[in-house]
Amino acid sequence: MSFRLLTIALFAGFLASTSWAKCSNRQAYYCAYVTFKKPDPKLKNAKAFPGHCAGFIDLKGTPTAVVFQDKGACPEPETKLSGHLVSICQDTGVWTQATYWFANKPFFCGVSYEQRREEARKITSKIFPGKTTRAEVKKLLKDYEYIGAGFSAEFVEQYYGHPKTLIEVPFAAPGGENQTVSSRATIADIDMPQP
Repeated sequence: MSFRLLTIALFAGFLASTSWAKCSNRQAYYCAYVTFKKPDPKLKNAKAFPGHCAGFIDLKGTPTAVVFQDKGACPEPETKLSGHLVSICQDTGVWTQATYWFANKPFFCGVSYEQRREEARKITSKIFPGKTTRAEVKKLLKDYEYIGAGFSAEFVEQYYGHPKTLIEVPFAAPGGENQTVSSRATIADIDMPQP
């Protein structure tokens, strides 16, 4: 490889790693309970996500700037909300001074532990090793949050249902919507981080 090609490859790698590094520390908090304080459209560039509310919430006594994930008007001041906070990544350029995206999820966050467990048992009873495909699993778990995947003895996809409910679905390998579940799906307790 010529010195010039090596230099270009190293520079491209550096740019990719710095872009990735800007967003590698993202934080996600599921079912944070907050109070909307006031709208502030100046928190974001006017062209960025038009129609999305930008404003301040009270997060454990601290005013925190957010942009709402879904389009719509801002809530009235002092409105109690429950939903997900995800730190904003600005690797392609600064478009907001907000710290988090906020996804208002009152139904997802309003289910009791007992209700969620019963629902999880019903769902996992419909997941059959060697029969149920990844696409079918995604449909069954559409109201759960996909939180990740990884290898232990098998490749396992993890879905979160608030409060404290984790459903793990094993597959032989990652990818492939038609790939079938490799063994029984399981339910476990999980404590999700809170801000």
